[in-house]
Amino acid sequence: MKIITLIGTRPEAIKMVPIIKDINHTNIENVVVSSGQHEELLSDVFKLYDIIPKYKLNTLKNCKSLNEIISFILINFEKILDIEKPDLVLVHGDTTTAMAGALASFNKKIKIAHIEAGLRSFNLESPFPEEMNRIFIDSIAYLHFAPTVTAKNNLIKQGIKPHNIFVVGNTIIDLVKFNLKQDIKLKLPDIDEKRLILLTTHRRENLGKNMKSIFSAVNILLEKYDNICIVFPMHPNPLIKKIADETLKKNKRLIITKPFNTIEFNKLEQLADIVMTDSGGIQEECVFIGKPTIVLRTETERSDGLKSNNLFLAGVNTNDIVKTFDSIATDNFSNLKKYKSSKIYGDGRSSERIIKIIQKSLN
Repeated sequence: MKIITLIGTRPEAIKMVPIIKDINHTNIENVVVSSGQHEELLSDVFKLYDIIPKYKLNTLKNCKSLNEIISFILINFEKILDIEKPDLVLVHGDTTTAMAGALASFNKKIKIAHIEAGLRSFNLESPFPEEMNRIFIDSIAYLHFAPTVTAKNNLIKQGIKPHNIFVVGNTIIDLVKFNLKQDIKLKLPDIDEKRLILLTTHRRENLGKNMKSIFSAVNILLEKYDNICIVFPMHPNPLIKKIADETLKKNKRLIITKPFNTIEFNKLEQLADIVMTDSGGIQEECVFIGKPTIVLRTETERSDGLKSNNLFLAGVNTNDIVKTFDSIATDNFSNLKKYKSSKIYGDGRSSERIIKIIQKSLN
């Protein structure tokens, strides 16, 4: 049996690591292909977990627009499919790489397995273009690995046959459990026993006025709470740095850093008192770790997380973000102990389940 695991971005790589590692202990030949949609960040993940792709497409060097990325991957991934002739192509989530790879496979009549299938925000504009990507992939996939029952129900409503849907949890929980057991020490500036707030923002739809609004909220929170320190690992996108330079006020309690590796970042999540993010995967991680998390988006496809009481959908309006933060930080942060770990996104055995299903299906 031979499969191709296609990866294009850092979040994809992080969630595929447990599967790639576990497949190595089976009779399945796994060919890892990197589209290079996130080049430097992707290479860092591969290096950290000793993964060596057989093919690298260098998409980022050759493309700028979404349509260029799609065209480039379609043409070049097809060449790999012709060489390797896999029984199955494994794609993850909702990236442009996953969508283009799935389409190229479908056109070659090769079966597609979709990891993290069934997530929905029900708004094609948010997240963009991810919502369209995931709907499209689900419409042509053969195996659907849904993280939750909610995701499974979304797939059934779309018309996917129930016997092709498997609720397996999310592989990110597998990796978080592994990472938190690693013995490392974070290198952070002295925060002088301040409350640690972790901030991340990078989404395409937030670039521009939305991100300025988020950063304005950060300025207000730093002025309002003299006992907080905000750590902001900045995404390497130059547009984010430009907006940050224009909007964020200098404050010694605002620590802007380079991105952490995934082990360090999970440790940082564990140390944080409150997390503020527009990421999808971080929402899942923080629900499992048990941290109150302010979601800096108008919609989230992680609706199960909202039911866990660890996620707070604040939107991108400055005042709404501040009000949401205030509601969590009541009585000088004395209520933070009430936020508990939830296994709503998995128990750390998702990759094991996925591989067994793939083996049975291919046999």
